[in-house]
Amino acid sequence: MPGMPGMPGAPPPPPGGGGGGRVAMLEAQMAQATASGNFEMCISLREQIKQAKRQDLEAQMAQATASGNFERCIQLRAELSRLV
Repeated sequence: MPGMPGMPGAPPPPPGGGGGGRVAMLEAQMAQATASGNFEMCISLREQIKQAKRQDLEAQMAQATASGNFERCIQLRAELSRLV
């Protein structure tokens, strides 16, 4: 359904919020696809989850940088490097 967050044609979540909700939604879809044996969908969802996590971490980094929380930036950078 276009217009709903996480759906095709939907606007991206706002920076600093909403990205984690998209990750949770994709992970729930992954659980359903796994339970139903739809492994082709799992492959696609795995990549979408990775991308959503990366976008969420990047948004958090931008927010931490803007607020001068450089210790948090270092933590987020480490998390981001583990995703790659």
